[in-house]
Amino acid sequence: MPKEIGTNRKLLFFFDDLNQKMYASRYEISPEAEKSLAQRFQVPLQERLLQALNKYEELCESTEIRVIATARNERHSEDPGKPSSWEKLQWDKYSKLWNRFQTYELRQPEDDAIIAMLATTVPETNIKAETERYPELARYNDSTFRNVVENLQRLQNESLPLTVTNYRHTLKDTWKNRYKKSVEKYSVSRCIYDAVDLLQQFDIPVYRFTVEPTARMLAAKNFWQQLWYYWQIRKATNYLISAERILEPRDGQIEAKPKQVKAGKYTLPFTRLILQLAEKHQEIPTSLLSFS
Repeated sequence: MPKEIGTNRKLLFFFDDLNQKMYASRYEISPEAEKSLAQRFQVPLQERLLQALNKYEELCESTEIRVIATARNERHSEDPGKPSSWEKLQWDKYSKLWNRFQTYELRQPEDDAIIAMLATTVPETNIKAETERYPELARYNDSTFRNVVENLQRLQNESLPLTVTNYRHTLKDTWKNRYKKSVEKYSVSRCIYDAVDLLQQFDIPVYRFTVEPTARMLAAKNFWQQLWYYWQIRKATNYLISAERILEPRDGQIEAKPKQVKAGKYTLPFTRLILQLAEKHQEIPTSLLSFS
């Protein structure tokens, strides 16, 4: 992506966190409305932004302008009744604007990047830190740099040391609260969390094709119940993959459940299920099928 930014442009526009700004602007009074009653009272920010960019392109060559913007792309909302980050952009309604952009999916920060950020940033503060615990803190982190920044700001303001105990695992809530929110949104989320729990206990890889059948096994006792749960679990899995990255669970995420699944109770049906899946998917190593 860096090479796409270009360094030979005369004008560089940078817009950060467009989701929130676009959504908040729906109640903003248009600046032009204050000049003339004939003007529209409210003009969506998407339209105003497109008009501004078109005007600059009239004044300058399009090759002299570069516009960069950041936006979140979660398709599921964490707050019931409110639009998701993607819906706040209204991509379809304002396609003339958004289709002007080339989209790039930014990778989530790896643990090493978070460790490097802590090693670089903490010495510039008054925060006392257990530097040898940085790898552990990176695992606790919810895969966002923003969470690291929020933690460091809070610790500095409260004159607290950077320790595993003081570090908040997620930006908004603890893993327990995130689990609770997921279950409130989709009650079958319990089965999906339990499925990941069971897979981990048997050292079976956590893929969508292993999680969903396991969740259906835990949720239902007969064919008709599994049929009913099929779409419920599919919908909840879509949400958990997007909002909670359930297929790449972080330390403490699955343990936030009220209780652990008793693996021995499901050994026989689970073994049958995994054997069936192994015949279809090469991603399950046969060495894992000798359960202890």
